[in-house]
Amino acid sequence: MLNVACIHLMLQYCNPTYTAVTWGFLGNTDETLFILINFSALMMNALFFISCILSVATAVALSKSVLDVMGNIAHFFICIGSSLVLLSSVVTHQPTTKYKEYIFQGKVTVSVLGIVNSLLYLCSVLAAYWTCKSSRY
Repeated sequence: MLNVACIHLMLQYCNPTYTAVTWGFLGNTDETLFILINFSALMMNALFFISCILSVATAVALSKSVLDVMGNIAHFFICIGSSLVLLSSVVTHQPTTKYKEYIFQGKVTVSVLGIVNSLLYLCSVLAAYWTCKSSRY
């Protein structure tokens, strides 16, 4: 659920654009990367969840598979990477004066939420690894 919160908050903190030509947001590269990575992690988790809901056998097999471990490892690395890139770009592009960029605190909050989300993915990696390792014997 943190993926949904990160995506929603990031879309609110990006500059929205509604012209005759474009519709969406005007985010820089780091913001767009953050949104796309969190959206892909959200979709993969949704697919895992739906497949586990539809079939009990899939839920049992998926929790003991290497796919669960590798998927969570991939989510951990891409989410921590995009969160750190977003945090570093927001912090380094700030002027040294007291005036902060538009919604500076919001973008920092979103990147910290992304880091917390990726740490939860790391916990999921460890749990999936232990489950996968214990089911092999």
